[in-house]
Amino acid sequence: MSKTCTRAELSVKCDEDCLVAKEDRKWWYFLATSAAIFFGGLLIILASRLIIKICNSKRTRLNPSRKDANKQRAIRPPVSEGISKRGIYVKLKDQAGTLITAQTFKGRCLVVLSFLLSMFYIILYAVEANYPVEHCLDMAIQRLWIFDIAFNLFFLVHFLLRFLAANDKLMFWLETLSLVDILTIPQVFVQVVLRQNWLGLRFLRAMHFIRLADILQYLGIIHSRYCNVFITEK
Repeated sequence: MSKTCTRAELSVKCDEDCLVAKEDRKWWYFLATSAAIFFGGLLIILASRLIIKICNSKRTRLNPSRKDANKQRAIRPPVSEGISKRGIYVKLKDQAGTLITAQTFKGRCLVVLSFLLSMFYIILYAVEANYPVEHCLDMAIQRLWIFDIAFNLFFLVHFLLRFLAANDKLMFWLETLSLVDILTIPQVFVQVVLRQNWLGLRFLRAMHFIRLADILQYLGIIHSRYCNVFITEK
């Protein structure tokens, strides 16, 4: 069983094998950060939808002849609308979609790389699990936090690309893998600020195993017809 140390003792000498005393634990900082990001993003998405809806309704009332045009525009596929309005956002959205889709070589490479890094991150978590669930972080001596930052910077960029490419931002925000990113990525940056590590919810990164069948298809190891046969037999 790990020994317990107070914050004052750890400030003199950081012992990563020592569990932070109960009164000095800051696990709720990590949870609060993820909760703030989730609910803040959700509020922004809902507010933007409401503003767009209000603006469109006002525009329709001021110019009723635009109502039919709006209906026709609404039934057009998103690609056609993107072609007709070549704004900066649309261009960025198209570029992000190209990078994350499995239909392109770059997209497949990025998806496979994201999966592999998630698996390596699970290995890193298993190594850190040898330490107490909450312990001090000495950035001058310890080195695992560097890998934590490197992995999660990539995960953050990949998350932002997926968010930018998503047609329905709300559905993306509520997806399982999006929730995994929101619950795991901020924790690494919080630990650097607090100089205190909390293993907490990092095990959720293992949820990326649900993409294993897709990754194997991208690599040509299995084919979709074998997956369909397996599912049918089940």
